[in-house]
Amino acid sequence: MLNPKSKIDEYVTKFLEDEETKRTEKTVQELIATFRENKEIEHVLIKIATINALYHARVLDVDLHPLAVHIHGIENLDEKLKEGSPEVVDAIWKSQGTRQHYFSFATKFCSWHNQEAYAIYDTYMWESLCAYRAEKSGFKFKDAECKDYACFHAVVKRFQAAFDLRTYSLKNTDKFLWLLGYELVKAKQKKKAAGKLPPN
Repeated sequence: MLNPKSKIDEYVTKFLEDEETKRTEKTVQELIATFRENKEIEHVLIKIATINALYHARVLDVDLHPLAVHIHGIENLDEKLKEGSPEVVDAIWKSQGTRQHYFSFATKFCSWHNQEAYAIYDTYMWESLCAYRAEKSGFKFKDAECKDYACFHAVVKRFQAAFDLRTYSLKNTDKFLWLLGYELVKAKQKKKAAGKLPPN
C-alpha cells in the first residue's frame, strides 16, 4: 500500500486536475453558495437531487421528495451543520418516510455544508480504509465501530493520526482515500475480469 504521508499531495492534485471531478466540485460549491441555508424545502430538494446525481449517492428517485421533507423538518438544521454536530448525519440517514436509508448521501450532504467537520463515507473510501487496516501499520478498526456516524468519523481521524496526516484537512484526506479506493476497486475488477478469460 502507498504511504499516505508521501502520496497525499500527489493524489489531491490528481483529483483536482481531473476535468470531471473539477466541474462536479465547482457545480456543487456554487449551488451550496447560492442556497447556503435549508429553510426552504425547494432549496433542500435541489441540493439533494444534485448531490445524489453528481456523487452517485444512490438515493432512489421515489425517495428524493420524502428525503427533502425529512431534512427540511430537522430542528435547527443549519445551526447544527455550522457546529459540525455528528448527530445531524444520523438524523438524515435514519430518515422517516423514505423507502431506504442513505448513510453515504447523509455524509456528503453534511460535508458540503461544512467540509472541515464532516468526513465522507462511500464505497471507495471504505475500500481504502479496509486496505490500510489489512496492513501491519498500526491502523485498526472494527466494522462494528461504524454503526453510527460519530464512530466512522473517529475512524477517519484515527487514520489521519496513524499516518501523520493531522495537518491535512478532512476534505483533502477524503480526496486521497476516494481516489486511491477508486484505483483499488478498478484493479480488483480488472483482475477478476482477467481471471475469467479463457487460457491461450
